[in-house]
Amino acid sequence: MQAQSDEAPLVITEVLVNGGQGARDASFEWVELQSRSDRTLSLAGWTLEDNHGADPLPALNLSPGQFLLVIANADVAAVFPGGRPDGSALTVIEDGRIGNGLANTGDRLQLRDPAGNAVDALSWGDDRTFTDLPAPAAGQTLGLDAGTQQFRPGDPTPGAALPSLPALRDEPAPLRISEIFANAGRGGADAAFEWVEIFNPLNEPVDLTGWRLADNVGSDLLPGGSVPAQGYTVIAATAEAVPEALNVVIVADGRLGNGLANSGDLVSLLDPAGREVDVVDYSRPPVPLPERGRSIALRLESPGESGNGWVVNAEPSPGRGAVRPVLSGAIDPIADQGTSPSVIREGGDAGGFPAWGLVALALGIPVLTIGGQYVWKRRWALVPR
Repeated sequence: MQAQSDEAPLVITEVLVNGGQGARDASFEWVELQSRSDRTLSLAGWTLEDNHGADPLPALNLSPGQFLLVIANADVAAVFPGGRPDGSALTVIEDGRIGNGLANTGDRLQLRDPAGNAVDALSWGDDRTFTDLPAPAAGQTLGLDAGTQQFRPGDPTPGAALPSLPALRDEPAPLRISEIFANAGRGGADAAFEWVEIFNPLNEPVDLTGWRLADNVGSDLLPGGSVPAQGYTVIAATAEAVPEALNVVIVADGRLGNGLANSGDLVSLLDPAGREVDVVDYSRPPVPLPERGRSIALRLESPGESGNGWVVNAEPSPGRGAVRPVLSGAIDPIADQGTSPSVIREGGDAGGFPAWGLVALALGIPVLTIGGQYVWKRRWALVPR
């Protein structure tokens, strides 16, 4: 919850602590304040501080409801590419950092009135002095929801109120990441064809407004959509990625997170409160790496049984939940035209005389030459827990 006086004439309404600028982050941080007074409010004597430093606010006058943007970089265009929001006031911190610089992984922010009283405060990440908010992803702010008047992660809205989201559940909806397509075999164009499938085990639909999908570097605020009861929704980088999917949500920037790495990445799903609902790390066992043109998918042998696990899916099935694990001897789906298809065999080279043949010869057993091979595949379907 937010630590705030109900009668405070000035409140913290939004803060950007992680600008994704690395060592230069402090210069791109900003704090939004709003006057809640019903008359003109002088800021003379007010201060803003983090856990190590404090900054006096300028002797500006704010109109009722007006926003003040406190920034650390005099280059407004760098901080707000669209320019200063209309109607808002602006002040630049002289030493180029807010407080001691707002730490991405955990810090606090307090607002004090001219008498030195703390009238508003929040904390995030590993600093839980005032609130237990999550550390925001790069480019994401912690803002005051217009409806609930509680802080939550969201996209920046400098100089404007953060839109209200649907009421949050006490416990996050147990959505599952059920399939990931990260390796389209398209080289530098791969990111545009990536997608992630989400499964809803509940008997009611789940609204995706305010949810986020993230990789290990970036995240995407979902523009809306829902996951049907006992059904699937695909979150895709572009419409071209899943032309045949049944229920699709397209992210705004044309890539999932920072683009899903073929060699391993971390995919996580976060609810509107920033709670991590599900995460899949396919950079290490037991989750396999994706193969060219194939997804990795979650399978469940039967309800109530153990044996859940991620496998390489023989054929991507966005929005359908069909899982057919790739077995030894499967054909590469993106073999170059005009050449023989490559054969994927687990645990050995593609050619050479098989070991079982050597053993048979040693025992004097006749060996037959086999001109082909049969691969048995069982069709799996993801079903609710």
